[in-house]
Amino acid sequence: MQKKSFRNYSALQLATLCPAVPGTKEAFIIQQILPGKAFVLVVPIHTAVEEPDALRRMAGSLRVSWVLALETLEHEKAKLI
Repeated sequence: MQKKSFRNYSALQLATLCPAVPGTKEAFIIQQILPGKAFVLVVPIHTAVEEPDALRRMAGSLRVSWVLALETLEHEKAKLI
């Protein structure tokens, strides 16, 4: 498996959709970012069909959330821990 640089993910912003499966509109949504340290992914109860605005979906009830911690490595790289 090829390692990916953290730089590839530096453009992530709040409410960015991260597809759970390629080609789907249902996705994890980035709710919070602590640059170089962690980010929070959530899955809202409301679907994209029911509420297209990701910010509004995040404000409602959530099915699940994850905090993904990052460990900073050399050369501007990080790994999930």
